[in-house]
Amino acid sequence: MSKVKLIRDSLSSVIEPERLRTIKDKDEYTKLLKEKLTEEINELIETDYKSITEYADVIQVLYTMAEHFSDITIPDIERERLEKLMKRGGFSGGLVYSITEEE
Repeated sequence: MSKVKLIRDSLSSVIEPERLRTIKDKDEYTKLLKEKLTEEINELIETDYKSITEYADVIQVLYTMAEHFSDITIPDIERERLEKLMKRGGFSGGLVYSITEEE
């Protein structure tokens, strides 16, 4: 049995058509999106978090997942991200919270 891998839509023009198919099954598509996110995060880690291309790939997969799972759009995400940033800040300060065993 051959393994399948989710690829960017535009790559259909450079790959032999007999090696391509469109996923119709929602469960299979969900599984492949999760695998793609893991793959892209691992690639980002391998670059020691220095590749803008890998950040873009991770973000693209997250945007696709948001649309697929929840009909959440990119503007929705950006609006929420900026609102949260303004109200609660980001993570660039390195602030941590100590969690006790009782929590």
